[in-house]
Amino acid sequence: MTQLLWKSLFVAATVVLLFTLTVVGWFAIYISGTPNLAPLADFTPNSPTTINPDTIGACLSSPFTAIPYSQISLLLRQAVNSTEGASTFSRQIARGLFCNSHDQVLQREIKEMRVTMELELRFSREQLFTIYMNRVYFGESIVGIQNAAQHYFSKDATALTLPQAALLAGMIRSPGFYSPDTHPDRVLQRRNAILDAMLLQGYIDAATAERAKAAPLR
Repeated sequence: MTQLLWKSLFVAATVVLLFTLTVVGWFAIYISGTPNLAPLADFTPNSPTTINPDTIGACLSSPFTAIPYSQISLLLRQAVNSTEGASTFSRQIARGLFCNSHDQVLQREIKEMRVTMELELRFSREQLFTIYMNRVYFGESIVGIQNAAQHYFSKDATALTLPQAALLAGMIRSPGFYSPDTHPDRVLQRRNAILDAMLLQGYIDAATAERAKAAPLR
């Protein structure tokens, strides 16, 4: 009886082991093909750098400019943090890396989660923010905060005023819906909501917020 029990346990253990190996092997194949993250270091430059469209996950046809963290103004950092939240940067970066993916929805979601964790391990919070801001899409084939600042305000990202910084931060969620060119009323409301969020989080005081709300869009 004891011998039969041991044989049964051995068979059961073998079946469980084979099943586990099969599942692990299937999962490894299922999530294979995640991008190489090393080129993302190009998006945390020490000085303004031109990024070619074939760089990892660019999904564009023309070059754009990446700038260092020091050239992203404090007002802009505060505006983005008030609406996006630091915890979302790595996930948004990961999502952008699969912009040309033909994977099934579940497969893509799993890959994005895996890449998100790898990004958190590889890069600091400051680096993730810089990568995010240099890769974020502002509509009309405009990528990166420097290009957006130049396009909408004809100035560098480091020189943006408070209402300008709030406007660009507000566009990130849906650049088409909040386009200053086609939907000025929407982007005005969105900009002012960002200013309210900055006030709520203590980045600015009430008087500063009201002055910024009174500023024209462009």
